[in-house]
Amino acid sequence: MGEILRVGVNYEKKTKIHECAIERLHKNGPLKNAKVTERRKLIEILVQTNIRISKEVLAEQLSISVSTIKREIKTLGYEWVGHSANGYWEKTS
Repeated sequence: MGEILRVGVNYEKKTKIHECAIERLHKNGPLKNAKVTERRKLIEILVQTNIRISKEVLAEQLSISVSTIKREIKTLGYEWVGHSANGYWEKTS
């Protein structure tokens, strides 16, 4: 109780790239340390919203390290397919 999920979606016409930011808020401000399962759900939503989202952008939007993103992405069963500049996330398991 007392929590709000704030979602923002951005679409850039020129590049046709979608970006999504999700923030869990508490009546006293943002929750800094969301449970791992909640964090994984947020990562899953962000990746499904934009399959080309980078690990760096995920880390920035969730206020966690790139190392944590790498670990969570692997746990969720995603793999980067293609070149680093124009690849995408694919669920392998």
